[in-house]
Amino acid sequence: MGSADLHRYLATAVLTLGVIHGGMHGFWHAKRKKLAVVGIVIASIIAFALGIFGVPFLNRQKRSVEISYAEKQPEAIVEWQGNKPLVVYFTRMGNSNFEPDVDAVSGASLLISDGEMMGNNQLLAKMICDITGFESEAITLTGEKYPSSYSDTIVVAGDELKEQARPGVEPIDVSEYDSIILVYPLWWGSIPMPVATFLEDNDFDGKTIYLIITQGSSGYGNTISEIEELCPNAKVVPGASIYCEDIPDAGNQLVNLISSWNTGQM
Repeated sequence: MGSADLHRYLATAVLTLGVIHGGMHGFWHAKRKKLAVVGIVIASIIAFALGIFGVPFLNRQKRSVEISYAEKQPEAIVEWQGNKPLVVYFTRMGNSNFEPDVDAVSGASLLISDGEMMGNNQLLAKMICDITGFESEAITLTGEKYPSSYSDTIVVAGDELKEQARPGVEPIDVSEYDSIILVYPLWWGSIPMPVATFLEDNDFDGKTIYLIITQGSSGYGNTISEIEELCPNAKVVPGASIYCEDIPDAGNQLVNLISSWNTGQM
């Protein structure tokens, strides 16, 4: 069915039910029934937490991905009707203080494409541009960059969210575009604060903002309402919420998505 979220939830349910089933076999032979029930409950909670939180955590922290871009990029081309949108993306590459050997092991939000380290959202932006011929711009910090460690980055991002900080970013001129395809990660259920800076620094009145989000949990979080609040006179169109494991294989999904947006332009 092409749903990583459904896969994870059903697998978690099966794992948890399996633990309960096995625990019940032990329950009938246990002398201390109350203790056995407590053990079953604790084991079930651990199994549930492992599926819902543990696996996504390991995917974000320890996952290593190496791809051949030619094998992942779809051959289909979308001829856009009307003025072409600008693709704007935010990624960890160019915004983090990585160690010199970071390309030896990819990690959260990163992958290796044909021997080159890339950010997940950078890869999606490249796919979109190759499918459509659109131009792209990266949201790039002008000040202090995020730590190399993904865990440390998330801590910093959480502090920025609490403070509603607006880190400085390089200017991106959107005045010549009627619409923007915004590609960004879900951090703490929200948009990264550099994305908020970009949105506040530009005039989106009368423009359409198409959303493509990447995440290690599910959904759009609070980002749709946040973007609508930051750009009250823009039309905000949710497009895709792509799970981290599915990003390298998202090419055909992007073709179908952009084609559906394109139909709406006619």
